[in-house]
Amino acid sequence: LFTRLILFNNLLKEIDGLEKIKESYLPFVTLGLIADVMPVIKTNRILISIGLSYIRDKKNYNLTKLFEKANIDISLCSGKDVAWSICPALNASGRIGCADVTVDFLTAKKEVEKKITAMLSNNEERKKKGEEAFNIFIEDLQNNKESYDNRLTFFYSEKIARGITGITATKIANMVNCPVIVAAKEGEYYTGSMRGKSNIHLVDFLNNAKDILEEFGGHKEAAGFRFHENNLSLFKNFLKEKSSLIDNVEPKEEE
Repeated sequence: LFTRLILFNNLLKEIDGLEKIKESYLPFVTLGLIADVMPVIKTNRILISIGLSYIRDKKNYNLTKLFEKANIDISLCSGKDVAWSICPALNASGRIGCADVTVDFLTAKKEVEKKITAMLSNNEERKKKGEEAFNIFIEDLQNNKESYDNRLTFFYSEKIARGITGITATKIANMVNCPVIVAAKEGEYYTGSMRGKSNIHLVDFLNNAKDILEEFGGHKEAAGFRFHENNLSLFKNFLKEKSSLIDNVEPKEEE
């Protein structure tokens, strides 16, 4: 990796004005890659490494203040710090329907700390909503899992916001050895997230329901979808019929 970084940086130095572009944008590229849980390999790994170096050097005033507010020593920050503390704060406002709060923070020229406070307040609200959604579903966890041959779970509700389906699914998936699907109903549509480890790429699994779904996409262990309310029964039947495609990955024992 070190050799690749040297070659990459030397190549970039040959382009006029690129250093300013790098320090202005690579921190945000890093945030995006980490927040979207992209594989930290090859080009992604290089971009994250360089982006973190610019963050540590305090090249972005707004991000520096956010790290301070989160009580993280920015000069020593790691990808884990970004993933666990910074990205959730940045994402929270969008998850509860007011993404403009984060946009205002990222573009702010003044009152930065005030905007950080608003953003962190939204993150606390997001946590509260996520906990409420978790409590709605957790009591039915075992029965739900058994309905799908213990290979997956599917929860849906009109009482939760679609922006927290992913974090709720992730939280439940951390408790059970199978993929978890959580969907929120807004208007005539269910919008949901699927999280968890299995033998099958989650997008490939959802592709089997392409005639039911309005849209779907994602990654191997994280996918999203949307379908019309009239297709709820069809979707549940699809999950029961195709759950046999899923062989859950047993957690590795610690050595």
